[in-house]
Amino acid sequence: MKRRKTRKIHVWTLIILTILMALLMSVTVFADSSQEDLTKPETSEETPDQLSNSNSIIEDESYSLNESIAESVEKPEGWFYEDEKWFLFNDAGEKMTGWQIVGDTWYYMNSSGVMQTGWIKSGGAWYYLKSSGAMAAGWVFDQGKWYYLKSNGSMATGWLKLGARWYFLNSNGAMAVGWIKPAGAWYYMKSSGAMAVGWVFDRGNWYYLKSNGAMATGWLQLGSKWYFLKSSGAMVTGSYTVGKKRYYFYSSGAWDGKNGIWSYPGLGQDVVNYAIKWVGKTPYVSGGHSLITGTDCSGFVHLIYEYFGYNLPYSSGNYQNQVGTKIQKSQLLPGDILVYNYGEHVAIYAGDNKIIHAANPNLGVVYESIFLFGNSNYLKYGEPTAYVRVFQ
Repeated sequence: MKRRKTRKIHVWTLIILTILMALLMSVTVFADSSQEDLTKPETSEETPDQLSNSNSIIEDESYSLNESIAESVEKPEGWFYEDEKWFLFNDAGEKMTGWQIVGDTWYYMNSSGVMQTGWIKSGGAWYYLKSSGAMAAGWVFDQGKWYYLKSNGSMATGWLKLGARWYFLNSNGAMAVGWIKPAGAWYYMKSSGAMAVGWVFDRGNWYYLKSNGAMATGWLQLGSKWYFLKSSGAMVTGSYTVGKKRYYFYSSGAWDGKNGIWSYPGLGQDVVNYAIKWVGKTPYVSGGHSLITGTDCSGFVHLIYEYFGYNLPYSSGNYQNQVGTKIQKSQLLPGDILVYNYGEHVAIYAGDNKIIHAANPNLGVVYESIFLFGNSNYLKYGEPTAYVRVFQ
């Protein structure tokens, strides 16, 4: 009985082993078949060259995929803003550099493609690009100064004519104002930058700019009047020596003399205007020679005329016959000299039968009637004994 059981066990063991072996062989065959399919390309009639261009090759499939992705990405075109900078791309997606025109406007992109603003130097010329990047033309105000950009955008220097007006741009392009001397002559540019012509008042003096803008010097005739401009260009007023002659010019600067040195009656009235400033201020001091500390009658006349560049005697006695030209009373003009009692007293005629003179120690310099009567402080001189014109 025991032997039969053992035989049965051996039979089942053999069956199980047979099944396992069959299963193992099936798995091995399947694995080999799968590996063969992965490594061996399908049979084809194509040549090797044709295969190399086919997308069936893994490397070419990879290339074809990348190209497809690149074409699907939108390419930049036109303006592009990145990292607070502007760039410009053409329709091929290429970054632009140098001068570029968009519509009617010029822009400049540096070598990195970044849009420029402010001043740039290109091709030896300066250009100004606005905050928008657009190239400027015409007047531009930058850091407190005006500049002019021509129609091609380049910065102007030197003389510039716009309409009927002239301007001057310094070598750095800045518009000039005030006095300039670009080539031997002086010119005056107004605060607007326009070149001045005619009379200009600057720092207390008058100057004359000719029709070409150049500053005048020396004698200048305008209409019937003559003026004299110093070498500095400043207009002369009052007494002034030209050559070896002494001239007098009105406060307006004009000298209306023809052959004579002095202009009259303009000078005479200026003499009166100056003399009258000392009325009530200058004391009478016999033999004195100062308008401030005091003087006498002849000293007063001498000091007033000295202010205008004319040298008269200190002694009143000399005025009767030795000074100037004798005239008639009917010919009197402001600035003429009146002589009393044959030289005992002198005064300056002020017009309208009035005189200015250093009267006496009690009154000093006064302005009063031509007839010295009725005042106990005066010697009663009465009518003048001579009327003298100093000016030619």
